[in-house]
Amino acid sequence: MDRNKKSQIFSCNNFAEVVAVERSSERLGVTVRVAKMLIVIWLYFINTILKALTKLLFSSSQPTNKDIKHLTIYTVGTMGDSIVKLPVIAALKKQFSDARFTVVINCDGYSPDLGREVFQSSTTPIDRFIILPKSPVSRHGFAFKIDFPTKAEYRCDLFVNLSPFGNRGLIGSVAKEMILAKKLAAKWATGFHLSSYNRRGIFNNIQHHFVQNEPRRANRVLQQLGITPLENTDPFKHDEKAKQMVEEKLSKLFKKELNKPLIILVPGSKFLSCRWPEDYYAAVAIGLTKELKANVVTVGNSEEKQLCQGVISGCGGAGGNLAGELTFQELVELMRLSSGCVSNDTGPFHAASSLDIPTIAVANTRHSPTVFFPIAKHTTMLFCFDDNSYNYMDSVKSPSDLKRITPGYVQDILRDMFSVNYQNLK
Repeated sequence: MDRNKKSQIFSCNNFAEVVAVERSSERLGVTVRVAKMLIVIWLYFINTILKALTKLLFSSSQPTNKDIKHLTIYTVGTMGDSIVKLPVIAALKKQFSDARFTVVINCDGYSPDLGREVFQSSTTPIDRFIILPKSPVSRHGFAFKIDFPTKAEYRCDLFVNLSPFGNRGLIGSVAKEMILAKKLAAKWATGFHLSSYNRRGIFNNIQHHFVQNEPRRANRVLQQLGITPLENTDPFKHDEKAKQMVEEKLSKLFKKELNKPLIILVPGSKFLSCRWPEDYYAAVAIGLTKELKANVVTVGNSEEKQLCQGVISGCGGAGGNLAGELTFQELVELMRLSSGCVSNDTGPFHAASSLDIPTIAVANTRHSPTVFFPIAKHTTMLFCFDDNSYNYMDSVKSPSDLKRITPGYVQDILRDMFSVNYQNLK
């Protein structure tokens, strides 16, 4: 890392800018260059084997709409992980319009509800969901055990692997996903690729050279099937009942001041290392309510209700707290009614970006800021590098790089947002 770039605050409006900033901040010594070369050789070797196995176990021809009666999509994660997959699933549905779609969600130990809610709110109809608490394939010595329904109705013609584990360098997980596809009697299968090397230590500072951007990586899986990705489209359905519920909640919070611009704050996140300080959010809320005359509302899950209320209390109660009170569809409708969103790098950030709402994300650099930058037109990401960048630790509370991004940086972007795009504000 270039010492001159440490602690500098970067503000990027698109994926290319983030990549350029990250590359310009690096200094690659001899040790790093050798390690990078070793990873390239390792990945070439492993992916050659994976490609050979895919050709051996599955058909190498391109499937047509007539070929596919049952299509299974395998993914891992909860809200954000599911949101970035929606354009891919929409493109698959367009290509294989006659197929019955099954989405298998490996929650990886997290909430089983959020992923399902995201897909149920999608404009793409899903015929069946299978929610799993962990991977359905486990290894016992040299044998593999598969904990998955074995009925014929669960078999598929095409298995599309959208799991992020290959992108994280988990070769064992990729092998298990291939075994699952074979177990489901898939004739065609795609998405078995290793992008990085999952070892820590001297490899930490070069992992980002290999880990791909998740929203764009999923599109590359489509390209293996000869399908053009669908981008910059609203992935969520409109629900008038949910919208009415949100409007009623806003009326109770803001009474007769509903004509003011509405800004959403997202102070929570699944990982502690992603959380911008609570008092920083409160400072932003003060600026929004006093200087920019906006209504402010915090959102999050039920476990984040106290955190969100702390933000509202910190700004003198000049706002409302809807944490734990919204379904995912209601969150979508709230965002459609809003003028902007300030968020950590977490699920609601991806929802706001996909809805083309002016969005500011304050991102932690425990891993590369390029990993989850969305395919969006009106997203700004703030981040900085320091000695703790690229440590890949999810549980670090109040990371030092986020503390360096003081509220003034966000407030400056918000001022520009209001002055330049005021005509677009509700």
